[in-house]
Amino acid sequence: MSSNSSGGQQGPAARQAAMAERVLADGSATAAELAERFGVSLMTIHRDLDELERQGIVRKFRGGVTAQPSGVFESNVQYRLKTMRAEKAAVADRALRMVEPGMAILLDDSTSTLEIARRLRAGEVTPLTVVTNFLEAINLLADQRGIHLMALGGDYDPLHSSFLGCPAWRRSSSCGWTCASRRRRPCTGVTPTTRNSTSCP
Repeated sequence: MSSNSSGGQQGPAARQAAMAERVLADGSATAAELAERFGVSLMTIHRDLDELERQGIVRKFRGGVTAQPSGVFESNVQYRLKTMRAEKAAVADRALRMVEPGMAILLDDSTSTLEIARRLRAGEVTPLTVVTNFLEAINLLADQRGIHLMALGGDYDPLHSSFLGCPAWRRSSSCGWTCASRRRRPCTGVTPTTRNSTSCP
């Protein structure tokens, strides 16, 4: 093992993130190369690669690993949670300026809207109705006082940590959003790009 590598001093999450970057940049790597690069044992490397494969970022083969096609790992919620955090925080800050007490908002399964849910958990904007198909947001807001949480059912997709399919779509399109607002105003759909608020049907 290389004595110049600091991988042995990194925690597993930081090492795995650096390992993922290395494999994505190079396209592939052997376990021995990664052990040398990060200064850890082959057993540790294989545990790290097992976790990265579970997240859908890499694909293991005997003695090494290759990068998954970008469309596969970029849609994985665990990968998305770790990327562009500052940008998502900025999106959330701007989106929340559009939200007022008494509104109903729809959050999709993007990790940008999860940043909005984190801020809503602070309870600064209540009362509020939040509708979402994103399990991460549901878990975050489930016990939050002042928030009426409506979870959209459907087929659970573990890759996206959300409920998808026709049941979720039908539920979202037939709830009568104008009635969800306690101030009898159209609800606001907050999208990950925070374009202009969209009036619900």
